[in-house]
Amino acid sequence: MKKNYSFYLSLLAVPVVAMTFLAFSGGQPGQFAGPSAGESACTACHANNNNFSGSVVVGAPTSYTAGTNYQIPLSINGGNAVRYGFNITAQDNNGNPIGTWNASSGTAARSDGNGRTHAGASTSGSWTLDWTAPTTSAGPVTFHYSTVFGNGSGTGGDTVRSGSSNQVLNTADVVSESFDFYPNPVQDELTIELLSTDAGSVEIYSTLGERVHSGNLDAQTQLQLGDLATGVYLMQVTTSAGTTVKQIVKQ
Repeated sequence: MKKNYSFYLSLLAVPVVAMTFLAFSGGQPGQFAGPSAGESACTACHANNNNFSGSVVVGAPTSYTAGTNYQIPLSINGGNAVRYGFNITAQDNNGNPIGTWNASSGTAARSDGNGRTHAGASTSGSWTLDWTAPTTSAGPVTFHYSTVFGNGSGTGGDTVRSGSSNQVLNTADVVSESFDFYPNPVQDELTIELLSTDAGSVEIYSTLGERVHSGNLDAQTQLQLGDLATGVYLMQVTTSAGTTVKQIVKQ
């Protein structure tokens, strides 16, 4: 009787395919933080052929102090995906890995030690990452990431989104006396007075890294913040004198 070798080969291929589909549900430890980091993205394994809606928020600090530890929330929001994953790293302006990534719940170390990935695909799409700034000033730092919105069936039918944070300045590089502002805490109207110039810009961020206000500044500007939820925010003011970051409290 003639044997059907192609049939047996196809049977052997089944577990191989299954292993490929499931290989990185526990995290991808390689360098896959996306093109902005000069690395591959999650598309190296996942077919980016499903347009899941949603967004990615990385709550990078607006500035950092050398040697200080930071809790950085990463959240994949919205869409109809059922599983989520990520790969993230931090780099200086020359593309060099910067800072130290520490163990945190639901995450695993990258094989190069210079970033984190998910430890088991998440159904919530939410993690808190633990990063310690370098012990000496390294200039601006950028967090680069690649994320997966998964449909739960393997590596096909997913959506991959990659990106990067705004540059995170070292507090030693931040000009601290370029403006005055009041009152703080604030309920409705916040006044900003520029001290060394008559023009600039302002951005206000939530503690999750979401920009909630932006605009231009004159010598004296009133910001209407009555619609903001109560809580703590970071305000970044940029003028010709440099960039200043201050904390404000909304009551």
